[in-house]
Amino acid sequence: MKTPTFTAFRRAGLAASALLLAACSTTDHVSPDATAAELQERFGNPTVTCPLPDGGERRVWSRQPDGQFAWASIKDAEGKEGPLQQMLSDAGFAQLQGGYWPAEKIRCEFGPPAEIKEIGHGNARQVVWSYRFRHANAWDSLMNLYMGPDGNVLRRSSFIQDPRGMNSGEGNATGSSD
Repeated sequence: MKTPTFTAFRRAGLAASALLLAACSTTDHVSPDATAAELQERFGNPTVTCPLPDGGERRVWSRQPDGQFAWASIKDAEGKEGPLQQMLSDAGFAQLQGGYWPAEKIRCEFGPPAEIKEIGHGNARQVVWSYRFRHANAWDSLMNLYMGPDGNVLRRSSFIQDPRGMNSGEGNATGSSD
């Protein structure tokens, strides 16, 4: 026999489950096999579209400044869409370790940053682009890209725990690259 208390708990549990499912449908999770058309339907037009030398274009859908995801795909000159890649990740940022990275190339690769700020004074002045992301797929972090005093070319990068992060008590994620 079910008691009134059991029935009340059951109803509360069902209501909580429904709210949880509704919340899940609004997250930034995108299936690995999602298409660019599905992404466009869900999030609208790309945040950034950059022309490529072969006549195609790189398209980025960014959830910055508050989200932690940005998906990119390449549409070739014939209109064929390539696979989606999640760019705001350890693997995505690892490519910054080599080569020449001007500001426009970074914007075309990752989309616009969550924040742009200036630090330091005089000759030590730096323009810093910060991207929110999930370091190790677990910790809310900021990838800081130090763009030099003129803000035009990447000089170094480092990541820190995002002070606004939801998991700020679960671990401390810091690292840097010079």
